[in-house]
Amino acid sequence: MHSKILLTTILLPLSLAAALQPRAASTKCPTPVTVTATKTKTITVTKTAIPKTSTTKSHSTSSSSVVAQATPTPFGVIAAHSGSAIHLDSLAAVNSTFFLGIESRSYCPLSKPSQCPPGTDTVLFVAPGGSAFLDVVVPGGQQIYVNSKTGALQFVEPHIDSPPTGSGVTGFSYVPGASYGDFGYSGLGANGFVACPTTASGGLYQVFAQIEGFVAPASTGPCIGFDALAPADTQAGAAAFEYL
Repeated sequence: MHSKILLTTILLPLSLAAALQPRAASTKCPTPVTVTATKTKTITVTKTAIPKTSTTKSHSTSSSSVVAQATPTPFGVIAAHSGSAIHLDSLAAVNSTFFLGIESRSYCPLSKPSQCPPGTDTVLFVAPGGSAFLDVVVPGGQQIYVNSKTGALQFVEPHIDSPPTGSGVTGFSYVPGASYGDFGYSGLGANGFVACPTTASGGLYQVFAQIEGFVAPASTGPCIGFDALAPADTQAGAAAFEYL
């Protein structure tokens, strides 16, 4: 069931908005540019959730995380809320935060582009114990967490061992399905995910877990509750070298 939430929201700082330029994966270190509010929908809703075997893919996780006893299923996330501005938008990892309506931001330092993972879509997985990670090559991995003060869904920068103290690092779940799985979070008293607009014109929505005591950021319009559909990722190898 879709939750509909009418909450007061605020403008993100101009410095963050300026850093959120939609871009494709690159083998060169990215430079900040101005974000546009044009929405992109890069994932079609035709993927089938097919779990991978333990021989096809390995996952990099933080040294401080729970050690996986079996290979988890990597998956993307698509927001579902019929009739809303975010319906069927893909989850994108950008600037250590997650958004809807823009492209993922990744980087690969390898000298030969042919050796780099695609880096175009945001792919994650849930490890045994309920911790979640981005599907990357970078040593140490990139753990996903929920900001315990704001409810923002975030991820650690490359080469950072663990999230800030007090963050919500467990409680994530992935339930496979016939066509789509379901991605969820139940930590910190959370009740589903919401997406909150960052500009008056919409187009760019930041993702939050609706944790206990959640107060929407004072952006410019109501937040939108959504179901997090989780189509399994069937490509071989990691989805990106690292996300920025």
